[in-house]
Amino acid sequence: MDKNIVFLLNFKINKASSSRKRGSRLIQNLDSRLRGNDKRVKVKKRKKFVLLSLVFNYILFVIYRLSYAAKYLIN
Repeated sequence: MDKNIVFLLNFKINKASSSRKRGSRLIQNLDSRLRGNDKRVKVKKRKKFVLLSLVFNYILFVIYRLSYAAKYLIN
């Protein structure tokens, strides 16, 4: 394990030792972050995916409308 991570863990545990419940929550959060399943990252990824899908749908809609207009202009 990296020295910085160990120091951070010890610091957070010592800081939160006054409140046992808060300390255990901090340890769980740090543990999940170290494992790589941080909820904030998932939310960011989900937001990015939703935004990309909206943009993609809008582009498809514009192409569809342009093709519809072109059909009428040709006839």
